[in-house]
Amino acid sequence: IRPDDLVFDEKSRRRARVIQRSPRGGKTVYHLQLTPALTIRRHFSNHLDNRIGGELRYRLDIRSMVLFKL
Repeated sequence: IRPDDLVFDEKSRRRARVIQRSPRGGKTVYHLQLTPALTIRRHFSNHLDNRIGGELRYRLDIRSMVLFKL
């Protein structure tokens, strides 16, 4: 999953836990825990204001996928 594949969607049933956030100008960098073993860093506009420990609802918008043969 690429960070830009994760899109904020307040109606989604998928939820990520906000574990850290850092303002960066007009955007905020969120560190999100999707599963106990998977965290991702994603930029969102400052209009989104989720607290550390809170939940952020999201959907996946995967437009291209790269697969490797193992």
